[in-house]
Amino acid sequence: MKMVLMLISLLVAIVTIFNVNLEDRMIMLGEVRSYGTVILAAHDAAVVDKSLKAEGYIVFDEIAGTANFRRSLKDNLVLDDQLYPINNAIFSGQIKTVGLFFVGDNKVPHDGLGRPIYPYEFVQSVMYRNEVITLRETLLGPSVVALIEAPLNVEGDIVKLKKAVYRYLDKRL
Repeated sequence: MKMVLMLISLLVAIVTIFNVNLEDRMIMLGEVRSYGTVILAAHDAAVVDKSLKAEGYIVFDEIAGTANFRRSLKDNLVLDDQLYPINNAIFSGQIKTVGLFFVGDNKVPHDGLGRPIYPYEFVQSVMYRNEVITLRETLLGPSVVALIEAPLNVEGDIVKLKKAVYRYLDKRL
């Protein structure tokens, strides 16, 4: 009987350790997947308005960029049209876009010759879960700043906010 109780205790300890280790790995995997995806999505959102590019300015097409951002999230995280996971053990709910900001040459200060001034201190406040969050980034050129919410499929309903800044690289720098 003593041996049976020891085996049961050992089995409970092993299952507990395995479960904790599995949750830690799920959190790490969820963080890596959501961060990598928001970087790709911010890159995909950087659609340049070609009519102003000919004049030397980088201005983003926000309508096309927003559609590309959403499509990139959907494709890279395997989400449905409402951005809920499809057959995914990593995420537990809808991936939400908390903020998507297109900071082109038209949204920064200009010098006396009409050239955009970089670096630019981007500061934007967004409402998130009834609290105001302030995003602060030093932008070295035209950029797309994105912030998403990714609920992870682990005990305790952990939600991660992931931010990415994609700087559009042009030939000016």
